[in-house]
Amino acid sequence: MAEGRAKAHVAGRELVRHRLRVRWVDTDASGRIHNTAAFRYFEETESELFRALGGRVEAQLAGYDFPRVHVECDFLVPLGYDDEVEVAASLLRLGRTSFTLGYTGWLVGSGPYEKLLTAGRPRPLPAEAFRGHVVIVCVDSRSGEPAPLPDDLRARLDGQAGSVWA
Repeated sequence: MAEGRAKAHVAGRELVRHRLRVRWVDTDASGRIHNTAAFRYFEETESELFRALGGRVEAQLAGYDFPRVHVECDFLVPLGYDDEVEVAASLLRLGRTSFTLGYTGWLVGSGPYEKLLTAGRPRPLPAEAFRGHVVIVCVDSRSGEPAPLPDDLRARLDGQAGSVWA
């Protein structure tokens, strides 16, 4: 390990869950969600996480930005209009200048497109519908360079005990 570099903390600890419904605007003509909708669900759940934890807004006011440098998602079960989805966010990695949040989306209630999405075969409930992760880097907003995560934000992420239900 290089001098002065903090060792990454790997957790996988669930931090928050958030329920939502698939909106009409998130679907295509077949009634299925656009794949990009999952990334919006990630962000919506992340917003709930930081609403509960606090810290990110203060860090941004102190001159830090938090761009996403990598996103990925696997789709496992089709989702359609008005399906009820529960999204869980977990801390997968806490590094010196970045952290990785993992997301799992569960189908927990079926909407009116159930038969169209599944050729008449009902989907089991709950069913894991998608999973993915997002790598978020702390950047000094003046220089644009990666910066160490603010101590307060790191402590809030690392010290979160139990789950936060949004």
